[in-house]
Amino acid sequence: MHRWNWKVFLGVLLLLSLPPLVRAWNKPGHMVTGAIAYTVLKQESPEALAKTVAMLKEHPYYESQWQPLVERPFVPADQRDLYLFMLAAKWADDARPDEDYYPPGAKRDLWHYVNIPFKPDSEPDDIKTRPFDAEFNIFTGYTRNLSNLKSDLPNEKRAVALTWIFHLVGDAHQPLHSATLFSKTFSTGDRGGTLFWVRARKDRSPIPLHQFWDGLIIGTERFQTVRQRSTELWLRFKRSELTELSQTSFDRWVREESFTLAKEAAYMNGKLPGSAVRSTAPPLPEGYIDKAQAIAERRVVLAGYRLAAILKTTFD
Repeated sequence: MHRWNWKVFLGVLLLLSLPPLVRAWNKPGHMVTGAIAYTVLKQESPEALAKTVAMLKEHPYYESQWQPLVERPFVPADQRDLYLFMLAAKWADDARPDEDYYPPGAKRDLWHYVNIPFKPDSEPDDIKTRPFDAEFNIFTGYTRNLSNLKSDLPNEKRAVALTWIFHLVGDAHQPLHSATLFSKTFSTGDRGGTLFWVRARKDRSPIPLHQFWDGLIIGTERFQTVRQRSTELWLRFKRSELTELSQTSFDRWVREESFTLAKEAAYMNGKLPGSAVRSTAPPLPEGYIDKAQAIAERRVVLAGYRLAAILKTTFD
C-alpha cells in the first residue's frame, strides 16, 4: 500500500508540473473519463466490465489498432483492459479521417455537440438567435447509438455504437459543447466559443474560448500519465460528494448542467471579455482559470461515473 501511494503521489506531482494550457479535454481528457468508468465498474460490477471489454474486442479497430497498443511491454497485463477503455473513449475523435465512420455528408461530426442559443439579457433585442440543428446533434447521436447498442445488430456495429456512447458521455460534460453565444460581437453565434478569442494571460497567444475549456484536464495520451491523472481525480472526488449523480437523464446533463455552466461560468452571463478578431483577444479575468479548472475536473469525474452507470445498466 505504501509503495502504491507513492506512485500516485509522484504522478500527481508530474501532472501539477505540466503547464496549465498544455492539458486538454479532447482525446486525453476522454481517456481519463474512460479510465474512471473502468475503475468504477471494476469495483461495482465486474460482470458488466467483462461484457463491455468483450464487446470492445468486437470493434473493427481492435485487432488492427488497439490490440497492438494494449499488448505493448509498458502496459502491465492486468491493465490492458483499462487501456482499452481509454482507447475506446477517444475513438470517435481518432476516427474522424476514416470515411467508413465519417462519410462525406453524413454530419456525424455534429453528434459531438449541440448549439443551444444563449443571448445575455444585456444584449439588444435586435440580436436574433438561431435554433440548433434538430436532426444532427449530441442528443440524436446519443439516442441513435444507445439504440444500436441495445439492438440485435451484428456485434461489430454494436461495438462501434458502444464507442460512440463512451465519447458522447464525455462530450456532454464539456460546457461549451452545449451552447452558442449570440451578441453584438457574435451576431450569428460564436459556435460554442470556437470564434470567441481570448488569452489565458497577457503574455499568452490568443486561443478560442472553446480550446481553452478543452485544455483543462491533461495534455498527453501517454498511458501511465492518463492512468495517474484518472486515479488522482477519482480519489479526490468521492461519490457521496457528487450530488449531481442523482440526475440520470442525458438530456438534462446537457441542457441543464452543461448549458448552465456555459452561461454562468464560461461566458460569465455575457460579461466575459472576448473578441471575434484573433489579434485583439483580451486576457481572461483574474480567477477565471482556477474556477474553470475546478469545474472541468468535477465534470470529467461525473462523466466517468455516469458512463459506468450506463454500461452497468446495459450489460449487467
